[in-house]
Amino acid sequence: MSRLCQRLTLCTVFFLLSVCGCSKYKTYDVTGTVKFTDGSPVAGVCLTFETDTPPISATCITDSEGKFTLSTLGDGDGAPVGHYRVLIAPPQMADPDSPPPVRFHPKYRSFKTSGLEFDVDAKSNHFDIKLDPPGR
Repeated sequence: MSRLCQRLTLCTVFFLLSVCGCSKYKTYDVTGTVKFTDGSPVAGVCLTFETDTPPISATCITDSEGKFTLSTLGDGDGAPVGHYRVLIAPPQMADPDSPPPVRFHPKYRSFKTSGLEFDVDAKSNHFDIKLDPPGR
C-alpha cells in the first residue's frame, strides 16, 4: 500500500473513531473497476473517496485487473451514504527516491481537478471509472 494511502486510511480511522464513533455511520459495499478509455486495466493505484459533510474518507488499491473494493473503517467494509469526490494516486515505487511513472493523466491526482464524483447509496454500489491516458 502506498504511503499516501496508508496515511489517509489511518487519519480517516482515527478521525472517525475519535469524533464520530464506530457505529454512527453504516457502510455499504462499494466496488468497481478503473480502466483507461481503451479498456486496459489501471492496476496498483490508490483511490480515495472523500465527502465533506460529514468529513469521511474511504480508500482502496486496484488489483491487477483494475478492480477495487472500498474500505472506510475495516477492510472492504465500503463507505457511508453520501456524495464523494475521488482522487487517484500513483502506485508506490520500490525506490522511494525515484518519482513514480506517469501512468494516467495528472488531473486525477487532485479532488479539485479529477472530475470524478460518485454517490454512495444505501445499497450495494458499483462504479466503473474510465481514465484518460497521459497527454489527453
